[in-house]
Amino acid sequence: MLRIVFLSIIFLFSTLFGANAKNPSSAILVKGFGDNTLVFYRPSKMPRASSSAALSDMVLDVTISTIDDSASIKSTHYTSMPLQIDSVIITSGNFVKKYPIEKIFVESRGRKWEYRLCFNLSKAEFIELTSIETPPVFSFGSEHPLVYADKNKSWNRRKNIFNLMLQIIDLNDE
Repeated sequence: MLRIVFLSIIFLFSTLFGANAKNPSSAILVKGFGDNTLVFYRPSKMPRASSSAALSDMVLDVTISTIDDSASIKSTHYTSMPLQIDSVIITSGNFVKKYPIEKIFVESRGRKWEYRLCFNLSKAEFIELTSIETPPVFSFGSEHPLVYADKNKSWNRRKNIFNLMLQIIDLNDE
């Protein structure tokens, strides 16, 4: 029964995206572990802003779990110099949220510095993020910020996938 509901949701989103758009189910992975369900958004790129100290686009992935009702957002960044990054600010119109950063690792890679970072949102905060119409700006650090934002079409596709993830979590949490 749950499989039929899940496939119906996938079909609905596929129809909404159109025949030439990427299938949203290919962007996520769902795994069940006893009473816990994990929904994983496969790594994807978010373009860096022209004012960003980043050398390339951000690569991000998201994991949502039925156990703790939170979203874990992990990201990879490259810079030309070592930076102190302790928070991320997400802004879009009146939406302004600041989250502390957990450093997974920071490594020197030749002339580049690679950062793997993580921040967590409650399920309610993640739902609020997915309700934003204008693409949010993600700004990591303050002195030389790493700044990223999707274009409108990309943000709409990404937030539809995020909403699909939330629906899967809700169906498995019942």
